[in-house]
Amino acid sequence: MQIRIFLRDWYFNAGIAGFLRIVSDDAMPDDLCKVPGLQIGENYIEFDLSILKGFSERFFVKAHDQYGRTKRAKEQYTEWLNDSKAFQKDPEKIKTKYKITDDGKKAFEEIILERYKTFTCPKLLRDNMDPPDRKTIKNKPGELIKFLEDNISFLENNKQEVIESEAKIYLSGMGSQKSFLNRAITGGYLTKFKDDFESAIVGRENTYEKKLLCLIDPENPAKKNTHFDTGLSPFLGGNKDAVNFFWIFKMQLPIGEIPELIYFCTFAGFTDTSRGKEKHLLFVNQDSSVSELYRENKLLARILSKDPANILVEFFTELLLQEKTKKAEYILRNIALIEVENPASTFPKVHAFNISLEKAEYINEKQETLKKLSKSNFVIKDKREYLLPLFLTLFLKDKLDFSFLYRLTRYFLTAKQKEGYVKTIYNANTLQNLTILLSRYFEKIIKRRTMMEIGEKDLWRLFYKGADLSNLLMKKDMKNKIPSIAYKLLGSLHAGEPSQFMFILSRIYMAHEIEFPKDFVRILNDKDIFQAFGYSFVNGLLQTKKPANAGKGDTT
Repeated sequence: MQIRIFLRDWYFNAGIAGFLRIVSDDAMPDDLCKVPGLQIGENYIEFDLSILKGFSERFFVKAHDQYGRTKRAKEQYTEWLNDSKAFQKDPEKIKTKYKITDDGKKAFEEIILERYKTFTCPKLLRDNMDPPDRKTIKNKPGELIKFLEDNISFLENNKQEVIESEAKIYLSGMGSQKSFLNRAITGGYLTKFKDDFESAIVGRENTYEKKLLCLIDPENPAKKNTHFDTGLSPFLGGNKDAVNFFWIFKMQLPIGEIPELIYFCTFAGFTDTSRGKEKHLLFVNQDSSVSELYRENKLLARILSKDPANILVEFFTELLLQEKTKKAEYILRNIALIEVENPASTFPKVHAFNISLEKAEYINEKQETLKKLSKSNFVIKDKREYLLPLFLTLFLKDKLDFSFLYRLTRYFLTAKQKEGYVKTIYNANTLQNLTILLSRYFEKIIKRRTMMEIGEKDLWRLFYKGADLSNLLMKKDMKNKIPSIAYKLLGSLHAGEPSQFMFILSRIYMAHEIEFPKDFVRILNDKDIFQAFGYSFVNGLLQTKKPANAGKGDTT
C-alpha cells in the first residue's frame, strides 16, 4: 500500500524531516533517494508500508542518540579510566592535567569521585551503580578503576534497556503522553510503541472512524478514538486541557494513523542544541521542497556541531554557498528558522530571514561574487573574522553601507604598515569586489533601479586609473607616498566630501603633470557614484599587480 504525505505547517514538516531521518538511518541528502520503498516528490513523500518494518528500533535509537547522555557518559568514564591507569604509572603528568598540588589537600581519586557524583549520566546506570566512598578508594588501590570499568560494562551489557529508558526520558520532556510515554507505562517501551504504531499500521490492525476524515490527510479516514491532542505538542492548541477554546466544548480534531506517526517523529526533525536541563531545539522550515527541507536541516546540524557564535548568519552563509542558482531566489524568500525552548511549556520563536524580492534577486544575481568572499578574513588580537558572514549580517539587518568597506580598507592599510596588530587575508582585488557588491546593492535595494546607472566596467576603469597612479609613484621611487594618499582619500570618502576628494586628487595629478580622469566629473552630482568611483580608485591605488580577467565577471 502506497502512502503519500504532503508538506504542511512547520511542525508537521519537522515530523516529515524526522521521519526521513529515522527511516534512512540519518542518510546524507544525496543518499535519501536510495532508501528502498521511499520516493521523494517536490512537496511530498511517498512510501510503501513495508518501509515501517523495523521502524520502532530505529525510532528508539534515534531518540537515544539525539539525547546523547549515554555517549557522553561513555566518553567521560573512558577518559577518567585512562587517566586513573596513567596516574599509577606517571602521577606527575596527571597531576598537571587536574591541577593537583603536592600539599595533599585532594587526592586524584577523590577528585574523580566528586566529578562522577555530579556528572549527568543515564538514569538506568545511576539507579544500578553505587559509587564507592572515599574510605574505600583510599584503602583499596584500583577500586576506582574497577568501578569505572563496571560502569562502561553496564552500559554495554544493558544496551537495549538503556536505549529504551533514555528515549522515554528524552521524549517525555517534549510534553507528550501518548503510547509508551504515558506515565503509567513503566517498562517494555519499545514493545508498546511497536504494538501501537508499527505493527498496527503495517498489519492494518487499526480501526477507523466511519464519518470523520483525518484533519491532516482528508483523503483518508481518521483513526478511531484518536484526536489531535496534547500527545503531539501543547503549543498546537488542540488538547483536552484547552477544550474551552472549542465551540460548545466539543473537541473534534480527528487524525489518521500515518499523520499521528509523523507528528511523533518531530523530535528527529529538530537539531537539539540543549545545554544542561533546559531543552533548546532548532528547525529550518520551508514548504517548497522536501529534498531542500531535509538538506537544510542536515546543514543546520553540521553547522551547530561547530558551535558557531551567530547561528543565523552562519547558517545563511553556508546555505548561500551551497544553493543552486536557479532555486536560490525562491528558497531564500521562503525560509524560516524555528527555535523552541522547553517544548513542554513554551511557544516557539520564528526567525524569518525577511528576504524581500529585491534582496533575493540581488543574492541570486551576485551569488558567485559573494561566494568568492568566503575565504577572505582578517585577524585582530587573535580574533578571526570572515568577510562573508560580516557582509550578510549587515545585509540581513539592513545596515549595509560603504562604512563597511571603509573599515576593511583601513585594516588593509594598517596590516601593510604595522605587523602584529591586524592581519588581513584579502587584497585590493577583494575590496574591489565589495565595491561592486555595494554599488549594486544601493542601486537595486536602496534606489530600486532596474537598470544599472554604473556598471562593473565603469568601476574597473576607475580601478585601473588608481593602479596607473600607483605604478607611476613606484617608478618615481615614491612608493612610501601611496599609504598617505590612500588615507587622505579614504577620509574624504568616509566623510562624504566629494569636493575634498577631488581637491586632493587634482593636486596629485597636477604635481606629476598627468591628465586628470574625466570620470570623476560625475561624482560631484551623485553621492553614491562618488562612493563607488572613489573606492574603486583607492582599491586600484592599493593594488600591487593587475588582476586577471578584471571587468569580465571574474573579479577575484
